[in-house]
Amino acid sequence: MYNDQTDTANGTTQFKSGPITLPPLGTGSARFKLTGPNDGQAIVLPSYQGTKLSLMRELKYWTYQDFSNKSNVPAISLQFNIDQDVDDADNSYQGRMVYEPYYNNGGTVPIGQWKQWDTIKAGAGLWWFSKPASFGGNCPQSAPCTWSQILALYPGIGVHPTYGAVVLKAGSGWEEKWQGSADALNIRIRDVGVVYNFEANPILKEPIREVKR
Repeated sequence: MYNDQTDTANGTTQFKSGPITLPPLGTGSARFKLTGPNDGQAIVLPSYQGTKLSLMRELKYWTYQDFSNKSNVPAISLQFNIDQDVDDADNSYQGRMVYEPYYNNGGTVPIGQWKQWDTIKAGAGLWWFSKPASFGGNCPQSAPCTWSQILALYPGIGVHPTYGAVVLKAGSGWEEKWQGSADALNIRIRDVGVVYNFEANPILKEPIREVKR
């Protein structure tokens, strides 16, 4: 659990039962509750360092928006600490590559229901760079690029070898007291897939499943 505003590992996200509409996997989910626009909370998975995005075959997750939210635009995003070329010698921090659901759903997201996001979606999923200057000005937040476009521009792009992380994040400029959940993060590298299931009780938690096809 990570506080993305203060860059400290004291985040407030919790694994909890529910919400009322049961999550897609198990009975619990990762629960995000923001205190205001200056709050940014994340779950950080410090894995997949150096993995090229061209090797990813599946990249999906589910989100839920509370009925109490004032806007149907913000939704929990999927992010990577990114490297333009994981094979070169430049291991400087180059920002994040960000998937935001509203860009991929006509500008809105459902309220009060779970929805799965296929972030690759046959190469059509839209992503943007948090530091476009590191990528020649390409794919800023105002003009996101498709997954296929990014791979064509940067064949060696991947999860940063040093700062590598997969991030689920809510906040940083969102409305006050936004609340929502995430579950069933599905990452497949070539023929090996892992589904991350977030449950309230770690004793009862369904284990991570590794599937080879």
